[in-house]
Amino acid sequence: MTTEANNTTERNALNEFAKYVARQIRRNEGIIKNCMEALAEDFMENFEWKSETIYKCNLKLEYLVEVNKLLCEDGCTGEAMKFYLRHTIQHKTEDVVHG
Repeated sequence: MTTEANNTTERNALNEFAKYVARQIRRNEGIIKNCMEALAEDFMENFEWKSETIYKCNLKLEYLVEVNKLLCEDGCTGEAMKFYLRHTIQHKTEDVVHG
């Protein structure tokens, strides 16, 4: 494979990943919106059931937004994404292990 073909393949993969991340952002925003609307209707009943979902979706959203920012940068490469993902996993693991 030529370098140009490799670059095209890598760019296509990054574009597909960017689409996936955007879908996941929209999905989590939708879940949060629905849960917040349910809380507005009956806070006492729904807080018990919806608070954990809202919390987890916000954590996912925070991470996905950072990934999306990186993907939108002009110089984003597959290697840069791999580095970012490995770095993030390492930090999250250290947070879990060391508190």
